[in-house]
Amino acid sequence: MELKKILIDNDNTTEISLIGYLDLYNVPELQKALDDEDGRNIELNCDELRYIDSAVIKLFSDTAKKLRSEGLVFRIRNMKDYILRIMDMVNVTGDFELVSEENQKE
Repeated sequence: MELKKILIDNDNTTEISLIGYLDLYNVPELQKALDDEDGRNIELNCDELRYIDSAVIKLFSDTAKKLRSEGLVFRIRNMKDYILRIMDMVNVTGDFELVSEENQKE
């Protein structure tokens, strides 16, 4: 897994690009990266994400709920369809905002 962070100051957002494979092994590193953005909206760019497991899905859901309780936004952008189907099966897609490149161009 590789993480790249970009701070977007105009709307208090941090964009984190997730690259490669995310699984239980990577959760602590990703959790720290998310926790380091305390008080900021978080947008995950998943354009280059190839795989996630249930531990990562739980982390996404928990983070989204925490941010929402603080009045902040947790957004996931460019998630692959096959990963979205898994997330939909476990009924967590409603926990966060999902954005695709097609939606941004409209």
